Amino acid sequence: VITPVSNGARLMYKNSLSGGVLEDVGLSRPPEQDKEGTNAPVTFELISQMDGDVIFAISHMDNDGLDVVNQLKIQPLWSQLEAVKQGKVYSVDAQHWYGWDIVRVNLILDDLF
Repeated sequence: VITPVSNGARLMYKNSLSGGVLEDVGLSRPPEQDKEGTNAPVTFELISQMDGDVIFAISHMDNDGLDVVNQLKIQPLWSQLEAVKQGKVYSVDAQHWYGWDIVRVNLILDDLF
């Protein structure tokens, strides 16, 4: 789970809402993301730390948010990620992947299905 930002991304860790939901449904995390805490920044040079079987890219789904996602997608290392090669990158809405209530948890579960 990543949140693209202007100079890279934030890796979402186990103590974030999305991290907790993924753990509860039994999805494993890559070692770089299977950490305590909520998130940490990663620059474009460390894009390899964003890889997994699937990538969920959290965005506000507005023009600014989608522009930041597109900045990430044009980075040369992005195309080297296995999830990208397999077409398993999903943009998800920050409106429900951030926060701490049951309504948002249910919306994340809907996205997973």
